Amino acid sequence: DNAITELEQLKQYAKKEMESFEETFKELDELLEEDRKMKEAIKSRMNERKEKQIAEIKGMRDEQSQKKRLLQGQKGASTALTTTATPTAAGQNPTDTQMTLSMYEEAFQKIR
Repeated sequence: DNAITELEQLKQYAKKEMESFEETFKELDELLEEDRKMKEAIKSRMNERKEKQIAEIKGMRDEQSQKKRLLQGQKGASTALTTTATPTAAGQNPTDTQMTLSMYEEAFQKIR
């Protein structure tokens, strides 16, 4: 009779332990799932930022190359303009022409 009572108590204790274990395991599983979702969200945000930065860099490169082409075109035009606008036959010597040309080039460098 005493052994049966003790056996029943042990069964109830084992049942409570099992319920406690299952509850703890369920909480742990939920925490792991939350952690996984957070990691995915962070990874997604990082990828978005990376793509945005790449797009910005490409845009900056395109803009720089356009400016460079434009400035090269302006420089070529200014050189042609300066050499034709200040002919040496009009009484200026070649040194004055070179100084005028260098002044224009310096001005364009400052504009850049």
